Formats: sequence, C-alpha cells, structure tokens
Amino acid sequence: MKLIHYLRKLADAPVLWVYPEDIIYKSYIDRHTEIDLSGDFDRLGWLITETSTYKAFSDRLNGIPWEDTEIYKIGVEKKRHWLDRLNYWDRMLFDIVENGYTHRPIANPIDNHISVLIGRDGDTIFHNGIHRLCAAKFSKVRKKIPVKLIIRHAEWTDFRNKVLNFKNKNPRKQLYCQVPHPDLDQIKYLWGNDRADWIEKYSLYPKGTLVDIGVNWGTVSYTLAQKGFSVTAVENHPTPWEFLSKVAKFPGKKFSIVKKDFTNMQITADTLVALNIAHHFMKDESKRKKFVKFLNNLDVKEIFCQIHGWTGKIATKISPEETIKLIMKHSKMTKSKHLTTINHRPLYHLS
Repeated sequence: MKLIHYLRKLADAPVLWVYPEDIIYKSYIDRHTEIDLSGDFDRLGWLITETSTYKAFSDRLNGIPWEDTEIYKIGVEKKRHWLDRLNYWDRMLFDIVENGYTHRPIANPIDNHISVLIGRDGDTIFHNGIHRLCAAKFSKVRKKIPVKLIIRHAEWTDFRNKVLNFKNKNPRKQLYCQVPHPDLDQIKYLWGNDRADWIEKYSLYPKGTLVDIGVNWGTVSYTLAQKGFSVTAVENHPTPWEFLSKVAKFPGKKFSIVKKDFTNMQITADTLVALNIAHHFMKDESKRKKFVKFLNNLDVKEIFCQIHGWTGKIATKISPEETIKLIMKHSKMTKSKHLTTINHRPLYHLS
C-alpha cells in the first residue's frame, strides 16, 4: 500500500503526545513508497541527529551563518525563494527553543503536523515535519509535543489489539497497570507508574542494581529502567509474561526479564521492589514459610514494598504493619518508612 493514502487522511489520524528526544530515527520512506505493514520499514532509516536539518539548526544556535551550513548549500541550488524559507526557519527555531513547540501550519497541508510511524517494538519513527521536530529537540522547554500517527507496524497493531482485548475482558474495562507508551498510556488502568517516582526519590542506590519481583506486565520495571536503575524483572505467570516480553522491547533503556518463581531465587541486589506481593503469602502457613525462607536468603540493601490491607476479598490474617515487621525481621532490615498510600495500599521503604 502507498503512504500517500494515509497522508490524505492526516486530519483523521490519531494524535500522540511524545517527548521530542524519544523520536530518534527518521524513516526512509516518502509519500510514494510502497509499504508492507509486516515488513522492515521500521528497521530502515537514519538518526535524526545525522540529518542536514539537525546539523544546520545546531550550527545556527551556535552563531554560524546560514551560508556556512550544509542545508544552505543543498537548498540554494534546488529551491526558489530559499532565503525566505531560511528566514522562516530561523524565526521558528529561536521561538521554539525559547518558548516551546506549538502547532505551526505552513503552505503544504501535509506539513501541518509532525507525523510519525510506530515500529513493531513501539519505536516512534519520524516521517514528516523535520524542521519543527529538530527545533523541538533543541528547545529549553521540556514538554511532550503532539504528533500525528499515520502508520502502525502490523506486529505492533497485533500487540495493541491484545492490550485492548485484555482491557475489554476486565469487568471494570481497565488494565491492571498503565502501559508506558504514547500509543497505549491513555487506556484506563488501576495502577499507574507513579510508584516508580517514589522509589527513585527515596532510593539510597538510584543507579544501582534493582530486582522487581512479581512484576505483572513490568511497567514499573520499565519506568525504573528509564530512571537509571539496572533492573531485573521477575515474573512466572504465563499470561503477564506475554505482555512483559513485549514491554521489555519498548524503546529506551532496556531491562532484563526472568521467568521464574522468585521464591526459589537467591536474590543479590542493591534494591528489591515487591509491590502488592506479600499478601499472597499471608493466608496460608505453608506459603508464609516459603516467603520467610525467601526473605532469609535475600542479600539486598533496601526494599520497597506495597502491602495490601486486611479487608476485602483478598484479606489476610495479619495487618499491613505486622506484614512489614515480618519482612523486616527476616530480611534483616532495621528501618521502616511509610512513603505514601496509593489505592488504599501503603508503600514502604525498608533499609
């Protein structure tokens, strides 16, 4: 299929909000390229920082005249009214750098938006509007910008549909956790990734090794990896593992995933993260003993844990406070700090 068919429908294309720095690659395709949506169009391209536009804008911000930039030499031979265009870009560049990106339509309707493609692993790939994107990348105002999504890779579409189907099967029509991707993060969810913010704020080892156990889809693990932790995510259930495997491929800093029962692991790390895990072991004596054995074998310097209360359908026999005491006793932590309560569940930092 030809991309031109999508561009004619640009007005109907969905808008995503992304950080300019998260758009790294420029697509090789143009409006007449034949595209196989299952093919390698998302694997072929080049770095935006290597484009003549990016280099020229960098030169201009460093005081170099247009006449000494690569883009000037390219365009002066090919385009009429080239100096008018350069003056327009100059005004746009310095405005965006100082004030942030805003929507700026120009003569060609296709150029009214920055447009992007989504690759098979969720990469946001630039397609059109290079001058506005490059200016936004240099902006002093770090904010998400609107972009038009014109094509999704077939593999990404399949994953996205699985996420939506999973949400629709839930009685509350929501996901358990927010998916940290601009094409998915607006889907209704129970748990956001704000717990990663608390962990980053209070961690004693913000660039250290971190093991996240019982991670579900691994969205907190992914967020912590983006914050600079060296993350290993552990999950054993086959259903979340399928989604976790895809989240681990999302663009950005990578994290390791392990398919294993964490209670059978002897974990050594700076930080252990256990969000809404302990209550699963507090109803049954044999499970509690298994959890205690796991804690006794831990070799970690701090623990972040969120504890389920002892009311409701999955009530436990001991209170959150007693659970924390049990964890501290057997993990050899000596200090406990209640950080916050989210969805009626307290989040603690143990050290």
